[in-house]
Amino acid sequence: MVDYAGFFPPAGLPLREAFRNYAAYRRSDDAWMLGRFVCTASHLAPLDEAASALFEENTPPFRFSVLAGRGDDPAAFLRELEHDLHRIRQFHRRHGEAVRVEAVEMHLPADLLTGDTATLNEFLRDMLAGAEDARRATPAFFLEIPLNEQAARHATFVTGALAGRDEAAFGLKLRCGGPVPADHPAPDRLSDAVLACLRQDVPFKATAGLHHPFRRYDDDAETMMHGFVNLFGGAALAAEHDLSAGELRRILSDDEPDRFAFDDDTLHWQDLSVSSEALRRVRRSVALSFGSCSFDEPRADLRALGLL
Repeated sequence: MVDYAGFFPPAGLPLREAFRNYAAYRRSDDAWMLGRFVCTASHLAPLDEAASALFEENTPPFRFSVLAGRGDDPAAFLRELEHDLHRIRQFHRRHGEAVRVEAVEMHLPADLLTGDTATLNEFLRDMLAGAEDARRATPAFFLEIPLNEQAARHATFVTGALAGRDEAAFGLKLRCGGPVPADHPAPDRLSDAVLACLRQDVPFKATAGLHHPFRRYDDDAETMMHGFVNLFGGAALAAEHDLSAGELRRILSDDEPDRFAFDDDTLHWQDLSVSSEALRRVRRSVALSFGSCSFDEPRADLRALGLL
């Protein structure tokens, strides 16, 4: 569930230290919560030195989610992506079955958000053509869209283009926080994006500002931060009960942990509930993971609340 991004701010650990943390987390009792190691494509080669001994151990493959470079327009984006996919292919050739890049994360060029579906579909085909021989390495592309005042329109437009594509897995990347208050999207914008994914059966991963389980005010960020239980529990409840945007917004906005209750096989929020099996189903198909620069903080909060 947690894609570990300790290399990135605010943790900002050296690459070697971040990856050694990840390797240790894989051996912990909480490894079931751990997803992929997040790094940029340009840092795959430096990992050769930082982690070569770990790659040689007889363990399950190390899983990666790789951030691709940005391009100001679709053509520049595709050029950057070509370079990054080459880095991924070389990484796999060097380390074989010891590593597995499972996802590539990227900002969707802004020009495509104001275009038409045909243009976006052509762009997606060009992406896949460049990735064809890296398919083992890149089974999922997560496209980040801005969660601004146009979030509902953008999410509906992009998920409509992504839905039903069988050439490769596509999903949205939803940024839920950042270093300044403006980076934290309002609950209604996040709600619109999540519902667009649920309606089109398009997966999403979230990132930033989600290392606490429940919505809360953060003194350092000087704003309200989203909670990962609100987000993933809300997505499951929305799928189970066909909630409206307003109803999901209430769950995302709820900063009272006591209004969420858990038993052996059910999550409850006020008068709504969802079974653990239905929640797992939504987690496997749509609400996949979130990136966090800390794997310790989410677990510490869950333990303090008696939930882990």
